[in-house]
Parts: sequence; structure tokens; C-alpha cells
Amino acid sequence: MKLDREELPKELREITGDVTSIPGTLYFTPEIFDQLNALCVLNGLTRTQLIVEAFNSQRARWQEFIAEVMTPLKPREPEISPEDPLYILARVVMVHLIRVFHIRVRSSTENVFTLRSVQRG
Repeated sequence: MKLDREELPKELREITGDVTSIPGTLYFTPEIFDQLNALCVLNGLTRTQLIVEAFNSQRARWQEFIAEVMTPLKPREPEISPEDPLYILARVVMVHLIRVFHIRVRSSTENVFTLRSVQRG
């Protein structure tokens, strides 16, 4: 799915501007992919709008949602896939955003250290 930043609310564009500049490939089972495409068609939404809807669907339980995304599975603990395709979409996109954000922060920190080393040298 390609994220079109211009379709996002202004506040979300500002927050995610740097993070969403890195493309990602999101993997879904064929059944979930078909359900997501059907939701786009039925509701007249673009894929970006569907992502916004997926996040909005988690608004009432946002703290619990973030805790679920951030809590790693225990060894040999099976991952239980929920039935709600919007939850799955929100979770997959959130994991992607967290990974990209982590890469950006790490990259920025490394650049700062490199710049300081050059300035001192």
C-alpha cells in the first residue's frame, strides 16, 4: 500500500512527514488483503484514507492498542491474529512507523556523533 501524505490530516502530516518518506511493503494474507480492498471499494476510500480509518478505529482503546503493538511475544507464544482487518492494518502500519522512526533516530544520532568528531579533529 502506498501512503499519500496529502490525504492525511495536517497534524498527522507534520508528525509523520519524515517517517512516511520511507516506503514500506506491508504484508498481509490474501484474505486480509481482499478484505482491505473490499473496504476501500465499499466505503469509497483510497488506501491512505483506509489507513487513517484503521487508526481511528483504535482511538477508543489507543493506550491498549499501543501496548499490544509494543509488547513482544514470549518465547514460543503463538501470535493470535484478530479477525478485524482494520485492527490488523493499524497494527502493521504502526509497527512499520515505529521501525522507520527508530532507524531515523539512530541515523540522526550517528550523524551528530560523526559531525562532532569532525569538528574536534
